[in-house]
Amino acid sequence: MGRDEAPVGGAVFVLDRDGDLDVYADLSYAAGSMEFLCVEDGEYVAAYRVDGAVLAITSVRKEERVLLTLTGEVDVAALEALVDAAVRTAPPGTTAAPVVTPLDFAEAWFAREWDRRWVRWPRWLDRWMHGPGPWTRQQLQPASR
Repeated sequence: MGRDEAPVGGAVFVLDRDGDLDVYADLSYAAGSMEFLCVEDGEYVAAYRVDGAVLAITSVRKEERVLLTLTGEVDVAALEALVDAAVRTAPPGTTAAPVVTPLDFAEAWFAREWDRRWVRWPRWLDRWMHGPGPWTRQQLQPASR
């Protein structure tokens, strides 16, 4: 998925076995960033969509890819606990705005990643390569029905 394609379905939170929490723009970005061998090795222990929907993490060995699928379960409390732990253990200065919800955390995550990107090209080239700015709250939420 190119940066010019807007995320679909809401931000995804993935917890690894070391306790690190990573955030991705959507299921496609998350699955594309995860190695299928790491999934088979048990590197990733939990995954949630920004609304608390629990995701199953599986690998397809023949195709050497990762699948993230909705399980039908929702555990908002578990996701909020992961986000709270990530905020508490974050180095000082890495969470600029007060983080209250998983959506706040995702928005702050992508704003920080946007500010840290390197190399900074001329504006026209930077927009072409990275898009107009970090993902927004609206883009990181699941589509309303």
